[in-house]
Amino acid sequence: MQHLQLNNLQLAEEYLLQAHGICDNDPLLLNELGVAAFEKARYNEAVHYFREAIRVAEMGEWDQHAWTVAWTNLGHAFRKMGYPPFVYETYSDKRCKLIQRLRGLLN
Repeated sequence: MQHLQLNNLQLAEEYLLQAHGICDNDPLLLNELGVAAFEKARYNEAVHYFREAIRVAEMGEWDQHAWTVAWTNLGHAFRKMGYPPFVYETYSDKRCKLIQRLRGLLN
């Protein structure tokens, strides 16, 4: 994560993929892999990781924050891909008030 913050995307992605090889069911890790892909403009890959983060977070005993961030990032990825209907649908999710407030960005 520190490498992502320092914009060292290649090194960040390498470390994240190594961590994913060790533990593939951590929604926060999956979200960070999505962020790395997003920052490299690989939006389809980012969407995959964000959706996987949401799926894993919803199956386990994870804090709401684990999937709220992934839902938010998923909406941003759809926005960058030029898919407004998917963005609105993503931000219409009723599970989190933050996500509902993000709908205001679309209007």
